[in-house]
Amino acid sequence: RRLRAKLARVVPSLSDSTKVKLLQSFMLVSRSTRNVGVALYNQSLGRLGASQLEYSSALPSFDPHKLSSLIWRVHGHQMLIDGLFSTDPHPGNILVEDKKGTLGLIDFGQVCELGPEARVNFARLIIALAADNEAEIARWHAELGYRTTHMTQELVALTAKIKFGDASVLKHYNTFERYKQLAAADPVLSPVGDCAEGLGRAERLINILRGTSFILGIATAHGPTTVWQIGRASCRERV
Repeated sequence: RRLRAKLARVVPSLSDSTKVKLLQSFMLVSRSTRNVGVALYNQSLGRLGASQLEYSSALPSFDPHKLSSLIWRVHGHQMLIDGLFSTDPHPGNILVEDKKGTLGLIDFGQVCELGPEARVNFARLIIALAADNEAEIARWHAELGYRTTHMTQELVALTAKIKFGDASVLKHYNTFERYKQLAAADPVLSPVGDCAEGLGRAERLINILRGTSFILGIATAHGPTTVWQIGRASCRERV
């Protein structure tokens, strides 16, 4: 009981990357233990005619934390720099070489093209989200074509936070309750303008990438306001 109590205090304070490394260590120990049992079985009952058991294969040697970050950076570059991005980057469309962790992407059957103005406005929205500047978030979300009946600033900004912001906002039940209250008083309309399709496709991209990171064990650390902001900072330093 004391050990469980200590773990309950320690685990929430650990970073995502540390949790992933711990999980990998536990899996490695589990695999090694199973293979010892398999060896004993095959050398005893297996030699007496029983079916041989197969050994567990080695665990992938790539770092899930680095892979998650790389996947976000690649798709961020597609969207904000190239202006042509895949909108279906689910784990089945991501290949990883199990030794070096080299990334490969397949199936570009669903893509979206964004013009320079839309890309700049998305970049400005991400910067505003990272700064948690509600007025600027609402402004650039509206520039991208998001519409409500009365264009309530809080609703326009909150919707952008849910769709494109830090995934940690999704943890809070009150976030969605507040959204429902605001949307009931100020109904959401269909997006308008040249960026309307891109708005929905960008949302799809980000939601799928969030899910891919979650599968890799990176629950909330990676996203547009973290990985893409870091890329912006590093580019500014190089300039």
